[in-house]
Amino acid sequence: MPDASLPPRLGRYLLPVGVFLAALLYILANAVGHYAQDEERYVYYAHNLLRGFYAPPDTLYIWNGPGYPLFLAPFVFWNIPLIFAKACNAIFLAAAAFFQYRTLTFYLPPRTALLLTTVFSLYAGVFGLAWLPLLMTEAICYFLISGGAYFLCRASRSSESVSYLWIAAAFFGYLALTKVFFGYVLVACAALCLGLRVFQPTRAISSAGFIFAGALLFCLPYLLYTYALTGRIFYWANSGGTALYTLSAPEPNLLGDIFPLNIVSEYPEIFPSQSAYLPSLSQLNHVEYNSALLREAVRNIRNHPLKALLNWRANLNRLIMDFPFSTFPGSHSRLNTGNWSLVYFPAFFLSLFLLFPTLLRWRHFPAEILILVGVLALSLVAFSLVSSYARFVYPLLPLLLLWLGGVWARALRIRVVPA
Repeated sequence: MPDASLPPRLGRYLLPVGVFLAALLYILANAVGHYAQDEERYVYYAHNLLRGFYAPPDTLYIWNGPGYPLFLAPFVFWNIPLIFAKACNAIFLAAAAFFQYRTLTFYLPPRTALLLTTVFSLYAGVFGLAWLPLLMTEAICYFLISGGAYFLCRASRSSESVSYLWIAAAFFGYLALTKVFFGYVLVACAALCLGLRVFQPTRAISSAGFIFAGALLFCLPYLLYTYALTGRIFYWANSGGTALYTLSAPEPNLLGDIFPLNIVSEYPEIFPSQSAYLPSLSQLNHVEYNSALLREAVRNIRNHPLKALLNWRANLNRLIMDFPFSTFPGSHSRLNTGNWSLVYFPAFFLSLFLLFPTLLRWRHFPAEILILVGVLALSLVAFSLVSSYARFVYPLLPLLLLWLGGVWARALRIRVVPA
């Protein structure tokens, strides 16, 4: 009699191999020889790290965290062609699929876990096609969240969990260093776990609180560096001002997405409320410039609350469907078509589908799954408050898969009624 467990055992290795080969072939077929989107900036910071600093001390330009430049630094140091760094995205996706499958097996039979992971890997692969062949942070963040979720769940279920706690903290800490917005999410998660532990001191809540606090500790050297550089406590980056300022822009033709601020003075008829203000900031360093933009964004929201609300609603649409986008000189017309909406929207639809059974039977869910669903929800709320895009959702897809697994295991009942 054949061993019924053989297919899942093979599958947990064959699935990552299949994901790796498919992703690698796509990367090799679509990688370009010039910089695109944010690639040049990440390589620039990698060069800075090799020179012994991160942000230039004269401009204090800290647009993003050091996580991805640290990954790129060995390629830059040894002059390894960057196509190999791009190919590592295939490794990140394959490792993520392995972690996702192993996480689901805590709650589901191996066959079901393999089926869900396979289907979700296909969907995530299509979701991330636009960024997969690029030196972008989406693939590595997707991997870091998958690994962090696995070790958090394992630590919550194991009596000998100290090593798992620290490994999970390292995953989430490096996530915050790679995409600094998660640093603020970690603070909120740690505070919530601390509050919940007062009323319900379970192993899962205590473990999660330790992990999120440990992740922030992992980031402490970077935060001490930015403090020494800027004199600001808990200073992650100076890109937030631009993201909030553009979200608050009151012009009727703007929809809250980021636009290049250096074109404002060239087109005063398109940016009437900004054409006089922004040039006055040209002599500021990036820390002062970021603070000035944050103050002006708050002023815009106070003076134009309805427009700010409409921009926020458009921002939610971009998170869900990557549409709509503003039209201004130099904007890409293809971004205004919403032609990828059918790919991005199912993630939002699945979230709505999972919400009702979760609210109905939340007491039956493992606490660690509810905590990670909370991380998902807090991240989405936070992303909605600054100019965002559907690619910001991509690293969160592993948490959506885990949520689906929790509903499947604890809230879904499928009955076959004989005719």
